[in-house]
Amino acid sequence: MLMEVYYEHYLDNYNGAYWEERKILPYMVLVRNKTKRNELRTILEKDGFRCVAWNEDYSGILVNIELKRFGMIEKACKHSCINDWNYSFDEFVGEILGNRLKDSPADAAEKRDIIQQDQKLNTLVEASKSLLMGDTTQARDIINEKYPFAPVKHMARRYTTLQMMEQFFRDGFIDRYSGKRLLNPGILRVLSAKLPEAVPFHAHWKTSECHMAYWDYQPTIDHIYPIALGGQDEPENWATTSMLNNSAKSNFTLEQLGWSLKEPGDISEWDGLSEMFVSIVEKDDALLEVAKIREWYQATRTVFEAYKKQ
Repeated sequence: MLMEVYYEHYLDNYNGAYWEERKILPYMVLVRNKTKRNELRTILEKDGFRCVAWNEDYSGILVNIELKRFGMIEKACKHSCINDWNYSFDEFVGEILGNRLKDSPADAAEKRDIIQQDQKLNTLVEASKSLLMGDTTQARDIINEKYPFAPVKHMARRYTTLQMMEQFFRDGFIDRYSGKRLLNPGILRVLSAKLPEAVPFHAHWKTSECHMAYWDYQPTIDHIYPIALGGQDEPENWATTSMLNNSAKSNFTLEQLGWSLKEPGDISEWDGLSEMFVSIVEKDDALLEVAKIREWYQATRTVFEAYKKQ
């Protein structure tokens, strides 16, 4: 029961005056991303914390450091907590748990990755030594056994313009790799249509003829775990990112790059100028003659309507 997060002997006294016992305030951790919530649960349980309540429908987690208990809030309501503050995942893990997380799954995974990279390097060193000794056969056998060539397969993306816009809205037009705000692609195309010399666009994205705003602020969908390495081409493996970061990430994993997945944004706080984009187009319907503007406009309107019904 959730009240166990506040009272040490709640189970013994819940039919009596449990409130007469000293109330120990927990921390409130607000984690909207389900994967991050489950990661926090794993970290806490590995550190000896006991889960007293868990509900996947809400993102608030109460964590009592003194009692070593935690629980998912069962409904959206006010719960007293330390500092009367909603900590993010990174704030709580970095500032509150601190050194308790030395053996957390995230740290263990990082250590395993370092060890694996060292093993790969050592394989190349070992093969090079064999070449130095003139033994190409042994060098080849070492590579084939310990660090074999694995071709990266390039697979076509299958999502539509509407699916992309739905993802951008889900992520609140936030670059999930940097945390930077992004723009609705339609507003960029409107700027290029109205101000072609100031905001030039090139159909093939030639950097010599295309404004860098497209690389910096146009969102696209990236596969968090590359499909070329076995990741799934499904929404659960999609993340909104800038064209620049998408190009930089290529077929590497977040671990290989030292990147992390940021929390999605709140569409009610930042919509990537989507509403403004729709308004500009509806005041100047000649813009709809540009195929891409029309495509992004229709997708934006459709997603807006879906959100209004929620």
